[in-house]
Amino acid sequence: MYKLLICLVLSFMLIGCSNSNNVILNTNQDINEKAKKNNELKEEFSYVVYSCDEECLNFIKYEKTTSSKDDIPCEILKEIHNNKLLAKEVNINSFEIVDNMVKLDLSENLLELIYKQGTTGEYYLVGSIVNSFIDTYNVEFVEILINGETFESGHVLYDSPLTKYGID
Repeated sequence: MYKLLICLVLSFMLIGCSNSNNVILNTNQDINEKAKKNNELKEEFSYVVYSCDEECLNFIKYEKTTSSKDDIPCEILKEIHNNKLLAKEVNINSFEIVDNMVKLDLSENLLELIYKQGTTGEYYLVGSIVNSFIDTYNVEFVEILINGETFESGHVLYDSPLTKYGID
């Protein structure tokens, strides 16, 4: 009888332990599922940025990500600025995609920077902007305006949409 009582007590303890382990496992599973859902909500959007090498002889392409699709145009210009091609911050007055073209209206700071560049510096500065937007948005053309107007740099008249700059 004493042995039967011990067996019953041990059985109840094992049942109680297995139930509490299940609760812990379920709690951990719930935490993992919630963490997974939160990570899924933090979607990343990729974009492409072009820069030039140290000698300004070739374009360099790299990919970046951001958590907001709406921030991509500004992020592209920030990355070009971080790569020392844009000495000043250039603001985006407007941005839109029309047909197969990005229309990009930028602040006058860009024109000031272009005026200070030589031909090679201008080529890589404008080319980095154009190539970055073409690859990011999968379009064929980029139209760059300064305060809503076409512009001239002294080297080039930017009065029509631009295609991708040469990449060796």
